[in-house]
Amino acid sequence: MTTVYTLTREQWLPKPVELVFEFFSRPENLQSITPPWLDFRIVEAPPNLSVGSLIHYYLRWRLVSLRWTTEITVWDPPRHFVDTQISGPYTLWEHEHRFVPDANGTRM
Repeated sequence: MTTVYTLTREQWLPKPVELVFEFFSRPENLQSITPPWLDFRIVEAPPNLSVGSLIHYYLRWRLVSLRWTTEITVWDPPRHFVDTQISGPYTLWEHEHRFVPDANGTRM
């Protein structure tokens, strides 16, 4: 039986929820927020995301090259979206993004 782990992180950003959602929901911005040592690159992604969109990535972990594909399985702008691994390094990967207005900014 596989153990399922959950990692939860929260961050407040001093921008309106619509702007924060727009930034984090654009695949090309993922490369700019990923540490450079991972050599992360998007191989293919649609210009606009929606349920069913596939995003193909490449990254390097130490000497191992990895290809990774995720699918957008929930799309609820500007509050919420989920990307789920179709193929990649994990047995299970479901990445949930939530955006909530909070104190003249956004809690992500």
